[in-house]
Amino acid sequence: GATSAADDVRLVIRVRYPSRLPHSWKVEVSLSDRARLMNQFWSAQEWMLPRNFEKAQIWLAERRLQYLDASLYAAAEVRVVPDGDGPLRDAVVLDFKDFDWKGHLCRSGGLLGPGKTKYDCYYWHEMPVPIRAAAEALGYTNRSWDDDIPIPADATELEELTEGQREAAAVLGYARPTAAAHRAEDGDTTDPGPHVPVRWTDTGACHLVPRRRIRNAADTRDAGAARPTTPPRPDADTADERECLLRSLASCGKSVGDAATLFGTRHCRVYYPEDGNFYDATPLPSDGMAPALIASHYKFTPEGTYCPLLYEDGEAHLTPAGYIFRRGGAPPEYGADGAGGPAGDGLDRLAERLRCVTREAASLGGRFAGVASKLEEAQE
Repeated sequence: GATSAADDVRLVIRVRYPSRLPHSWKVEVSLSDRARLMNQFWSAQEWMLPRNFEKAQIWLAERRLQYLDASLYAAAEVRVVPDGDGPLRDAVVLDFKDFDWKGHLCRSGGLLGPGKTKYDCYYWHEMPVPIRAAAEALGYTNRSWDDDIPIPADATELEELTEGQREAAAVLGYARPTAAAHRAEDGDTTDPGPHVPVRWTDTGACHLVPRRRIRNAADTRDAGAARPTTPPRPDADTADERECLLRSLASCGKSVGDAATLFGTRHCRVYYPEDGNFYDATPLPSDGMAPALIASHYKFTPEGTYCPLLYEDGEAHLTPAGYIFRRGGAPPEYGADGAGGPAGDGLDRLAERLRCVTREAASLGGRFAGVASKLEEAQE
């Protein structure tokens, strides 16, 4: 459907959230936004993964040959076979962004010493100015915050901090690191292979558990009969850290391709939804990708083929093929101010098409909701 204001046209579209399939939601978007419809999907994206997410995926793959399995929907109720004796344990599958990756890294030994705050999921530049000021007062810098580098306050007793530092700690919800806070907890495992983030129903604690131990909530089989044995650690030649990350990528419904082969050129133009801009990019070999490059696919949500690209700013990303174009073949860039959009007769034709859509939607009056529902049912 479409609605129109004095100088704006808004579309109502149906979208889905990657980890919560098959559910979808109606969302209203404005044509004056930086979002755009490209290759049959609306490429507006606010994925907002925690800042320790990619670091955690790389560390777990390199140190434990563990990887994230995305085959289960978030909020799914499951039962987990315990590592030792005991009945099946009830849990709920967590969305990736709701899991405490920093806490897990601390418990696992991937991070040593940094304290915890209420704002650990944010990068320095994402925090409001008052929160950054409190972080600076406690002793953080841009680098120590973003890279989880311990600060002097981490080794200082609370009563030894200055009054200003204690006030800053209160604003941040700061908690000093302790051995007890960073010990391995019930549910953590060093088993290699696919893992799923869950929240225990009985305690509310969150942990990564091996996929092989997860049963459907309706499965009431005896835990002793269903309990698997711990498999041997995969041989590094057949399941190294790259293979682990590629298996995680595949569980997200993604695969890796070569942009030079797919588009017949090494001169590409690529859309980056985080800032809504297009950039020149050069295809990279898909063989032997570094773990950090493979893990970068989590920045994007669409399923399908992903290609490794070197952007013009020197950054490398594994990018959806649907965001990539031959240089010179990218769609026109319509900014909120009209920059890069059609001009003259082209602008008039576009305006008339939008007015037609708006008139047709408005002519339905009170019947619009019913007609829209029938269209949705027909498409489903």
